Amino acid sequence: MARREGGISYSSADQARRVEKAADRRLAKKAQDNVGKYIPTSNPRRKRTRIHFTEERMKNFERNRERKLRGEWLDNEEWFAMMDTARALKDHRILQLRASPAPAAYEVGK
Repeated sequence: MARREGGISYSSADQARRVEKAADRRLAKKAQDNVGKYIPTSNPRRKRTRIHFTEERMKNFERNRERKLRGEWLDNEEWFAMMDTARALKDHRILQLRASPAPAAYEVGK
């Protein structure tokens, strides 16, 4: 628990990568288990809502999540859909998903 809260660092970079990979696998399993269900989410712009978590929404979430973690730019519609789903699934990387992309990732002319 202290490691999760940042009080204790990992003994090695390899251990930190393994822990992140395990958390990603747990999130993927949680997403797969919720396909076809209505999952609750909160959104500051609206009252509590529920998302119908379909197979298509899961695939879009996984694709856009990977793109965002690589530092790619997402359109507003894709980003908001990804964030709503990340909130509903309690994604452990939500702060990284909310972050702005690196300056080199911005699209010119938009």
